[in-house]
Amino acid sequence: MQFILWHSRKFLLAAFLLVGCLDSQGICQTAESLPQSEGPNAKSLLATLTTVLPLLEKKDFQTAVNHFALPPHLRPEDLDGLIERNELSAAGIEILREHATFGSAVEVFGEARGTAFAEKMGVAVADCYGFNHETEGGTGEVMAVWDGKRFKIVRLDDVGKMQVPQSDGTTPSIPSPKMAAEPQPSVEELSQQLPAYAAAVEAAPEDVSARANYATLLFKIGNTPAAWTELMTAYQQQPDHPGIRRGLEHVWNDFRRKAVFTVGMPPEGIEGLLGAPTQTREFDWGVRWVYGFLCIDFHDNKLHETIDLRGATEALFRPTETVSVTLDGRTWLCMDRSKDAHHTTALLFNPGENMANWREQFEVQRILDGTQLGSPPEVAERMIQQVKQAVSTAECKILTTEAESVMIAVKLPDGSPDNTQHQLIRLMWGPNDVHRIAYSIKTKELSEAMQKQWFGILSAAKLTPVNAP
Repeated sequence: MQFILWHSRKFLLAAFLLVGCLDSQGICQTAESLPQSEGPNAKSLLATLTTVLPLLEKKDFQTAVNHFALPPHLRPEDLDGLIERNELSAAGIEILREHATFGSAVEVFGEARGTAFAEKMGVAVADCYGFNHETEGGTGEVMAVWDGKRFKIVRLDDVGKMQVPQSDGTTPSIPSPKMAAEPQPSVEELSQQLPAYAAAVEAAPEDVSARANYATLLFKIGNTPAAWTELMTAYQQQPDHPGIRRGLEHVWNDFRRKAVFTVGMPPEGIEGLLGAPTQTREFDWGVRWVYGFLCIDFHDNKLHETIDLRGATEALFRPTETVSVTLDGRTWLCMDRSKDAHHTTALLFNPGENMANWREQFEVQRILDGTQLGSPPEVAERMIQQVKQAVSTAECKILTTEAESVMIAVKLPDGSPDNTQHQLIRLMWGPNDVHRIAYSIKTKELSEAMQKQWFGILSAAKLTPVNAP
């Protein structure tokens, strides 16, 4: 299984909240109609979070945008996904209320990170406050600027992923022994339910929930193409349905893991699996097939890359620098390219290997606005924490730290010793983006000679400005 060390770019909004809420009669109050707070304190910031949560949950982005000052390149629709990514939840707000410590941005995030966040948003760090609370489920972060009357959020990250330990030290996400022992339905047992689910869709073809349930069952029994077809039908009926959008993303990622989107694939192979696109767009370089918010670019009638368009900005397609690196002399083929609002990623493999079956892999990734996350040592430490939370047996070590670069070694046991994954990762800081290059190999032990070789290769990599002579 592929392991990508950098799970996701931390969500940083160039925005601030104008406090608004629903009163007991369901009437939306404006910021001006709300009582003014006594000052920048935890109660005021919690009230701000509580106010914005229902607007995000019901996807009323046209109203929600009134609570954010978005930069020109963002739209109301770009607020979509905060709830789905668990950046905010009612439970998370309560954890902040009961357990988190409130303080100034410098106190909460440290001077370097706090200042970096504030400068990026164009606000004074001295006017910023927030929460930073670590739990087993995740580390929730909130940063907001005080305008003299109310808080305006500039950072919202993983608040919905936090969990409070139980009295026995476990967290709610860990099933009890009894739950873990309960047998799961077999594929044969699940298949026996298909006629009933299909009948529900046939009886009410406009019932998006019934179609989503049918798609879920199809996916569980391994009929991913049929699940995709049902989800696309449901998406065209109700494109803003959060469950349908999550389902499409899940199936899309499953296709990618199975190497369906291998670079060079002809359009006929894709259409045979996904069906006709909902729309196509012609460009000088080729054609883009669009499936809702997901798309595939074809260059010279061959698959070039996949893109998740949600929240995508022009910056995604216009890097200011690229990675220049010379590999080990063997043939390395780019077999997978992908983009989303926060990353561009290219995966290279040796001939005969791909996303679904590989022993060695080289990854090049651009993390948009990654420099907001802090200095190389700070980011490295946080990444190591994330890895160890995800894989308790992981071994991680920072090898080198420079002003604009950090090198990390990671060892990830995976059942069989021969499948142990060894990674050498280098992060390089550009003006705005962080570039990640990583060599991965599945083997019992990484020899000293190979480690030295790839350490040298990664160390020699450079960032080259786009259009540089």
